[in-house]
Amino acid sequence: MQHRNDIASIITNNKVLSILPDTEHYRVKINKVLTWCGNNEPMSIDLIHEELCMYLQGYKSMKQWWVPRWLGNDETICAKEFASIVIDLTNKQDRDNLLETARLKLFNLNCTITPYEERPQLFQCSKCGMFSHRMSSCRQPRCTLCGSKSHDMEDHPPDEKLKCINCKGEHPSDHKACNTRRIRLGLKPIPTTWEKTQQNKPKIKGKGRENPLGKVATTEQIDVGLTGEEISNIMKVGDSHQARKEHTTKFIQSHTMNKMNRTPATDKSQTGTEPTDMEIIVEPTPQHLL
Repeated sequence: MQHRNDIASIITNNKVLSILPDTEHYRVKINKVLTWCGNNEPMSIDLIHEELCMYLQGYKSMKQWWVPRWLGNDETICAKEFASIVIDLTNKQDRDNLLETARLKLFNLNCTITPYEERPQLFQCSKCGMFSHRMSSCRQPRCTLCGSKSHDMEDHPPDEKLKCINCKGEHPSDHKACNTRRIRLGLKPIPTTWEKTQQNKPKIKGKGRENPLGKVATTEQIDVGLTGEEISNIMKVGDSHQARKEHTTKFIQSHTMNKMNRTPATDKSQTGTEPTDMEIIVEPTPQHLL
């Protein structure tokens, strides 16, 4: 080894070359930045940096951890007309100043400055479409259109239905609307057709519930509302909200008990709970009791 003596001396003599402190990153995002130049060439970060130095006040004096970068990979950026760039600053004050600026012009187009939010990274195997492993460790390639093991995506039959290998939905495994993908990204899943039907289905109130009072329900409802005079009396009791709330509760309870006590008992023969024409069977008395 060429540097073994140096390494040995560092270890034995306990020499410390450098200690890097924990760093804080303050990132912002500049949106709607052109991805292509006028001569049909991809927009470079160098041109964007020059434009920022020229038109963004105080940008030159701001200290950054990294060079501004595109938010996304090169393939995704080239497929778009506009994209976002991320600026990684070393102090909170510079980030707050940029957020207060909010808007600026780059290449004669209006752009916005917003906070950058970290998102979980999601890796998907391009051989089978699953999220549990990467392509290098894939053992069972599948068709990413239907999840079949018998053919790949290039040989997918036209009449074969689409089926996601992850959420079993009727779409390719790499679809952005896949609920498995959304859950892994911390997003809410999209309701399926069956779930939407259940949500829109009207609910029948009181179905399957028993009368808690154990009495026969009648079509006549007990009126326990307060009159205008009673409401005025409650308002005169006190100005505090708690005092009015307590007296309103007492009035409602008193009305309910009085109404229930004055309600006449309902005849069972009228309610139909007991049949009028019913054969009464008398069981014989056992012999040993005679």
